[in-house]
Amino acid sequence: MSSIVQEIQKKLVFPVDYPSQRALASKTQLLTKVVALIAFAYGLYTQSICNLLMAYAAGLLVIALVVVPAYPAYNKQKLTFVVPKPVTVDIVG
Repeated sequence: MSSIVQEIQKKLVFPVDYPSQRALASKTQLLTKVVALIAFAYGLYTQSICNLLMAYAAGLLVIALVVVPAYPAYNKQKLTFVVPKPVTVDIVG
């Protein structure tokens, strides 16, 4: 059974990792931590959980607007997929 799976894995080669994905993830994590600290401080200062959650939600919205690139940015570093090999089929009949 494992030989079948290995053969399938050899045939299905799909690179999905963009080179800029790692940098984007680290930026997002850093900004989320900063927003969480600011929202916590604001909620503590106002003594309101509602204010804390509203500040956090607003911060996440700002992060989404800043971090998520426009559509053309996704095509800057295109992936090169595996080129299929031509197959010839002989039909005898």
